[in-house]
Amino acid sequence: MNKFILLLVITLLILSFPTQAMHIQRKCYLKDQNIDVQRYAPTLCYDYKEKYFPVDVHGDDYNVTNNHENYEKGLFPDKPVCYYNVVSYDGFKVYEYWFYYAYNDYNYYSIKINDIHEHDFEAVFVWVDEDGYPFYVATSMHLWIQRYSYNEGDHPFVYVERGGHGMSLNKKLIDGIPMVFEKPGRILEWRDFVFKDFSDLIYHSDRDLDSNGYYKTDEVAKVRVKAPWLRAVFHDPDVLRRSKNNADNIQIKTQKKTLEIAKILPKFKIGRFIPLFSSLKSRSHRLDLRRVLLQIAPPRIA
Repeated sequence: MNKFILLLVITLLILSFPTQAMHIQRKCYLKDQNIDVQRYAPTLCYDYKEKYFPVDVHGDDYNVTNNHENYEKGLFPDKPVCYYNVVSYDGFKVYEYWFYYAYNDYNYYSIKINDIHEHDFEAVFVWVDEDGYPFYVATSMHLWIQRYSYNEGDHPFVYVERGGHGMSLNKKLIDGIPMVFEKPGRILEWRDFVFKDFSDLIYHSDRDLDSNGYYKTDEVAKVRVKAPWLRAVFHDPDVLRRSKNNADNIQIKTQKKTLEIAKILPKFKIGRFIPLFSSLKSRSHRLDLRRVLLQIAPPRIA
């Protein structure tokens, strides 16, 4: 009996301490939440050669395995779609804007990366203080998250990399490396989007996802695309801002592979890639970009 009482006291003490997750007041992705989701939505600027734009996952039909094929046939509505989620914390909110693409067709200019797969989700997160002012922005970019202090208005202007749809406020990858973006093409302003919560996608998840939470596809690909609401960052996006190391954040898109620098140098002419090589030498996450440029593509999550 005494052991039971002791265990009960210890349990109550543990529960009485605040945890990192407990400062989240609520999560919302349902239609009945009284939140103006359009107020902080980004404007997206695409490269003039971009072929794929954000659509409703079920814009053609409720068979997600033919989304790429049906997009090519023009069976998706032209109106772009933005999915949203909002997470409230003590003193601020994070507005999540998710964009679904039926196909990902990415190469780094002349380097054949062959990052090709059906389905692709990319996101822009906007931190808003209790007075309604945005102060921080994060964008998904291939193998990592780009993060920025922000004070430039309610609607971030975001550049979208051609083919892979990674996003940046300054057309840069990591460490100032230029992303694949030659000149502006189609611009989707925030007011152009149809905004949808995740309720429909969650409702149909048993049909759309495999047993591990990845979107089903009938195409052969090395990249698997996980449903956004099954990613930890969806429910606690502020983990990105709280991370002490700007480079080592929650990996939502990749698994790492270590390569020797000696394998890189013979493959490319030096000139254009000297800044790239020098930027890859220190942190482990940069080995992922090194892998991409070597056309080595182990299974990863998009």
